[in-house]
Amino acid sequence: RTNTEVLEHIAAENEFTKQITGGNEMIDLRSKLYDEMKDRLQETDYSCPSIIKGLTNSSQYWYYVRTMEGCSYSVFCRAPVADSAANQGGQYDAVMDIATSWDGSPTAPILPGEVQYLNVNVLASQGKDGKPHEYCSVGEMEESPSQSLIAYTLDVVGDEVYKLFVERMRTNNHAAPSVDAKDRVDSSSLVVDHDANLECDGTVVWSNDDSSLFYVEMDDTLRSYKVRRRSLSQNQQKKLEDDEVIYEEKDELFDVGIGKTSDEKYLLVSTSSAETSEVHYLSLEDDNGTSTTLRCVAKRQVKVLYDIDHWNGNWLITSNAGGSTNMKLLTSPVNNVNSSENESSSPHAHWKDVAIHPSPLAVEEQSLPLFDGGPNRALESIVAFQNHVVAYGREGGLPRIWILKLQQEQSLTPSDNTKGENDASQLSLPPLRVIGFAQLSLQNDNKIKENEDIKAGFDIGLGPNHQYNTSDLIIAYDSPTEPPQAIVVNMNDYFNEDNGTAQQKLQLILKKSVVPGYDPSQYSSHREFVLSRDGKNRIPVTLVYHKNITFPPTSPDNNYNGKKSNKVHPLHLYGYGSYGDSCECDFDPTRLPLLDRGIIYAIVHVRGGGEMGRQWYEDPKHGGKYLSKRNTFFDFIDVASHYSTGESKITDSSLLSIEGRSAGGLLIGAAINQEPELFKCAILGVPFVDVLCSMIDSTIPLTVGEWEEWGNPNEEYFFEYMKGYDPMRNVKIDGTYPSCLLTGGLHDSRVQYWEPLKFAAELRHAQDSDKSGPVCLKMEMSAGHFSASDRYKYLKELAFDYAFLLDQLGLVMRRTKQGEEENPV
Repeated sequence: RTNTEVLEHIAAENEFTKQITGGNEMIDLRSKLYDEMKDRLQETDYSCPSIIKGLTNSSQYWYYVRTMEGCSYSVFCRAPVADSAANQGGQYDAVMDIATSWDGSPTAPILPGEVQYLNVNVLASQGKDGKPHEYCSVGEMEESPSQSLIAYTLDVVGDEVYKLFVERMRTNNHAAPSVDAKDRVDSSSLVVDHDANLECDGTVVWSNDDSSLFYVEMDDTLRSYKVRRRSLSQNQQKKLEDDEVIYEEKDELFDVGIGKTSDEKYLLVSTSSAETSEVHYLSLEDDNGTSTTLRCVAKRQVKVLYDIDHWNGNWLITSNAGGSTNMKLLTSPVNNVNSSENESSSPHAHWKDVAIHPSPLAVEEQSLPLFDGGPNRALESIVAFQNHVVAYGREGGLPRIWILKLQQEQSLTPSDNTKGENDASQLSLPPLRVIGFAQLSLQNDNKIKENEDIKAGFDIGLGPNHQYNTSDLIIAYDSPTEPPQAIVVNMNDYFNEDNGTAQQKLQLILKKSVVPGYDPSQYSSHREFVLSRDGKNRIPVTLVYHKNITFPPTSPDNNYNGKKSNKVHPLHLYGYGSYGDSCECDFDPTRLPLLDRGIIYAIVHVRGGGEMGRQWYEDPKHGGKYLSKRNTFFDFIDVASHYSTGESKITDSSLLSIEGRSAGGLLIGAAINQEPELFKCAILGVPFVDVLCSMIDSTIPLTVGEWEEWGNPNEEYFFEYMKGYDPMRNVKIDGTYPSCLLTGGLHDSRVQYWEPLKFAAELRHAQDSDKSGPVCLKMEMSAGHFSASDRYKYLKELAFDYAFLLDQLGLVMRRTKQGEEENPV
């Protein structure tokens, strides 16, 4: 990154791209696209406020994040909760009133008593030599238990290596201090703790008071591997080596993460690979929170994953123990932890399925587990509340939320939680009892069309829920045509007291995202399924488009608003398909400039993702991992072929563009190698395209942990399989390739900058340059894997990508002799 020859080569690539895309019409188009995106951005806005309770009942505050017009970064804010709200009387009235009480200006407070306690714009302005940082990203921002301190982590390079800062909470609206500790030495400084040499992975967790916190150190390959506890003393300048090590993971396949249980009684230290995990816990109530004695819930067992939360003396466990396809929901008393003295028994033998028991008499009866790990209902995570557990997962390819109502006749006191450990004779804890179970539903959820195979896509997830002792649940909802909403529901409303069944529910919309100038009635979306080439899998596809679009006569009226024709349209396919991550059917205002120009935007939910459950990712034959990875690429190509040929044709190869980022860039690289003439234009963002070289070299950051995703190419059978799809090794000699734009970040620690450089060179060298489109590379010199941190600069980068796409598809507005713009679509 400092080698002169390398930097000169990157500069030459950027200059070449500038020449290809530097015409006046392209410059005007980028400017126009940027303006359109910015015009749809509510520049002065705020996130949904949520309550965080301090150590005393009187210290409750609303926490939220603001953005201001013209400011590139966020501002962290808080405001006191009124006494009436603190007593649960009209708790959300203040938030509901913002729409009428706030005048919408940057200077006016969102809530009465607002304090702007961390202004990232100020942090970004305080770079070296008085210059602003070109990149600035806050990893985590955590309030201390008393809410008088804040701890935050900061990356000003883009390599995801963070510095740790601890400061006093501001009590007025003065500006945040400089990032540079040397500028914060006066008596009024708010800095409590900062070591310029301390680097971490960005996560930070407070202990049970303000005296100490935990963070995770990384090794030379940026693997999170060591948990340290840092004591805070204003009278002592501490260094990293002074911080106590409470856990160290020596297996290079495993990464370490930290967090707290929902009730904040335990620190959780999770160490996991892609296929195996182990969780340790530390009581934050023992020895006044100063204990560093970790206990293991269950020792690691190959290909067994588990995660935990705590509820009233029980562990709530999500796990695939026993070889289940998806995660099961299990429980075990806290005091029945894994015993190292009993190696002969399974570490999971005492875990029990969580099942519904409407009455105490039913506890001993056989009952079906609520989440049995089967293929139809995929559990992903859980969050515990005082009387409920909320489960998040997928069913029918769509995200779902379920609510469990819990009851226990007696509970353990905190001091009992660790008594009798490993002594089964003392396990007198009553069984955890689920007395109600319901799937959360919304008025605009579950939009089932007449054809059951086609459903409108949506995205639903958990919102900012920071209170344990509450029955209110904040959820987030959006869809391809509906901007995000924050909605609160009362979990008790989902159950009839007599039989635990779902009943009529009341929901309050706390906040609707405003998209200026957007009219949802002008757009439509739907999901449909495309059969895979082996005829055994149905690939979900989510399409969103302007309602002016017409479709083939074979398309059912209820899918396409009754507008039918044989006209073809530009179609843009987006895909990812790795790590079991799902591409959700969400709302993105930056797509609107494409939709308004007649482009159909389609998200292809290929195998390798988690949309249809873990089997969509992990199945050895029909999944998208290891030796079935090619299914990911086949799915994408099959969908592209489906829409460009036959009765379902809505586009052709001259109007078909594709896009993917990171592992999605691998998808695009493999697709254009297999079917280069099928596509007109391809955008490969920070693409993972040099698979073999990266996976062979264990000194490259994050490589070893990736062996359980792609395979270890140091083993011959993996080497040969990966060689068969590695984009760098499969470019067709004299092939006719689409126009390609590759982007990268010089400081990217996930996909090294040389990967797009090498692939661009290989494409130009091998393809038929007379018949193929141009190969352009744009390297961002001050960013990493996630592009620009400045929100306006990010829109400019995106406008560049979309201008290239529109130009290569021939969709650039051309001026007529009369000076009017003419749309070629």
